[in-house]
Amino acid sequence: MRLVPQLKPQTSNPPPRPPRGTSAIAGANGPEGPNLPELIYCEARRSGLTDAEARNVLQETLASVARHIAAFNPIINSHKARVLTLTRWRIVDQFRKRGKKRAR
Repeated sequence: MRLVPQLKPQTSNPPPRPPRGTSAIAGANGPEGPNLPELIYCEARRSGLTDAEARNVLQETLASVARHIAAFNPIINSHKARVLTLTRWRIVDQFRKRGKKRAR
């Protein structure tokens, strides 16, 4: 006879999700997806940048987000979409810098 372990019923409810479009940039971790620094870094590495270049993209992107947070309109687009757009611009900047270094 094979014994099957008994699963205990889950008694606690999961935490409620915040209303759509109300999460702050720093609080985008959790059910919304990965945290933003991790998302920015992974996007930079996935594009072919080195570790140092990806860290530079992360730093420049977060600084840009902090500078332009007042101009952000959540009705037009999401925090994540805006941050990814800024990240892509910084990735392009890194490839431009890389090209200038190799041209010297």
